[in-house]
Amino acid sequence: MGGVYLIPDGSTTPDYTQPLGQAAASPPDFAYLGWISAAALLVVVLVAAATYRRRTAFARLTEGRPRAEELWSRGWYCHRCGTVHLEDLPGEDRAPLTLQRFREKVWSHGGYGELAAEQRAVDPMRG
Repeated sequence: MGGVYLIPDGSTTPDYTQPLGQAAASPPDFAYLGWISAAALLVVVLVAAATYRRRTAFARLTEGRPRAEELWSRGWYCHRCGTVHLEDLPGEDRAPLTLQRFREKVWSHGGYGELAAEQRAVDPMRG
């Protein structure tokens, strides 16, 4: 081991980590690392919870979209008369629909019917 080492009081074996002539230094205080780790863990948990909430809210918001798009894709707009016609829908009236009525029908089919009255389509008859 080569050298002279300090023998602590009450011990019979030398402390090979402390050479003779140097006082034993107290270990550094790393208690602040626990607080930093706890804060980092809290941030991770909060971000994960916010991401989960946003993802489920978006999924709830868009769950009726495929049904609405399916009905929307069957309609065609006549520029000459300014109405929408639905084709190949069993049980549906084949009468032309105004843009607002078409919007109400599509949005109701997707589960968003209450929004159609709030967000009205521009109707060519109204100017």
